[in-house]
Amino acid sequence: MARSQPGTGGTRPAVILLRTVPVLAVMAGIFFCSHQPGDSFHLPSPFALDKIAHFCAYFLLALTIIWCVSPGDGTKVGRVALISFLSALLFGFSDEFHQSFIPHRSVSLMDIVADGLGGGLAAVLWSLRQDLRDRQAALYRYFLTRI
Repeated sequence: MARSQPGTGGTRPAVILLRTVPVLAVMAGIFFCSHQPGDSFHLPSPFALDKIAHFCAYFLLALTIIWCVSPGDGTKVGRVALISFLSALLFGFSDEFHQSFIPHRSVSLMDIVADGLGGGLAAVLWSLRQDLRDRQAALYRYFLTRI
């Protein structure tokens, strides 16, 4: 049986679990916050603070999904970005559906927009980072051949 090289991510169960735990932890945190009755929140400026919280939570969720599905073994950047964005957005829809059953909470399209923007920004920034790393490596190889 072939074993994965250190640092490549591998597919061993322990590695898969290690990469999945942060995603599940962020999802659990979002679920816990969504499960609180609406009258238990006493936050100033509810619209802006609520949307910023959604944006940040789903930005973090998308980053953990990226880390989970991109083990560093040459996985396509666009595919990872799309998976992370769509997964975060889908979880945002399920979160809003869940909130419809919680007292004093309601479904909000603007919350879903904030979720999508947070997940989308994480995916875009990660894609740009990967593109810059690839360009830097190509430039480095170019100069090495010229020396």
